[in-house]
Amino acid sequence: MKENSVSCVLAVIGFENHRIRCIIGVYPRERILEQELLFDLKVLLDISKCVLSDDVGDALDYEILTRLCSEFAEKNKYKLIEKLAADILEELFKRDDIMEAWIKIKKPLAIPTADFAFVEMTKKRRF
Repeated sequence: MKENSVSCVLAVIGFENHRIRCIIGVYPRERILEQELLFDLKVLLDISKCVLSDDVGDALDYEILTRLCSEFAEKNKYKLIEKLAADILEELFKRDDIMEAWIKIKKPLAIPTADFAFVEMTKKRRF
């Protein structure tokens, strides 16, 4: 076997507590005033190509992931964080290199007596 050959290198990449201000919720005040949501996102993928090349062009850029979450939240004015999370996962799976994705969206202002309400979802590619 070649010294530089790599058959498959699986990695989890992602981020925690990405802050986004957006319109989210079902109550009248929520349809007018922006709220902050916190996003945690992890994706499982084969990073063999970037491990061999050490080139960011061969990697999944974290900024692409944060931008995807921001764009969906800010543009679509969702009522439910469940729908927002599902739509982000669906968009991620348009990429062939993602094998599994996990998202958690936290809504700090939802419950006055709690730090936040949240929805957590996982999606896996079937082979």
